[in-house]
Amino acid sequence: MKKKVTLQECNETFRAVVIEMTDPHEFFLQNVDDSKLHEIEEKIQLEYNKVQKLMAPIMDKTLCLAPFDGGLFRAQIVRKKKDDYFHVQFIDYGNSETVHANELYKVPPSVAYYKPQAIKCSLAYVECAPKWSNNLHQSALDIGYSLCWEKKLVANVVYKDDEYSYVV
Repeated sequence: MKKKVTLQECNETFRAVVIEMTDPHEFFLQNVDDSKLHEIEEKIQLEYNKVQKLMAPIMDKTLCLAPFDGGLFRAQIVRKKKDDYFHVQFIDYGNSETVHANELYKVPPSVAYYKPQAIKCSLAYVECAPKWSNNLHQSALDIGYSLCWEKKLVANVVYKDDEYSYVV
């Protein structure tokens, strides 16, 4: 049975940067005026040598620390894959990776209470090319990257549901 989606009207505006685009329908923003991400990363760095391995059973949606680009970052288990590998999504950046169970660590209490810093978004009032339309889908993604990547933007959230913030 499909879950009913309830949109809530919103009028929230913030300065943002696009940090990940998974497809034209889905991208992640960070609020450039929020200092919490810096605090989170500093606290993880301070506790880097004290983190404990995540022990089995490792369940979907479990918060953890996972490696990326030489550091440890907050992540959420998306699903178990083969041979003790897990698909994780980095909750402060929106990107995802496949990581071995031996590389997953408990989240220190000092950073567990922060909400995810990556805001999962979709464009409001815009219908993008469907995934099955490979050429159009890739073209839309390429245009999104060329217009938005590494640029400071103003995001106006007009609606929210349990999963997305719909922005213009």
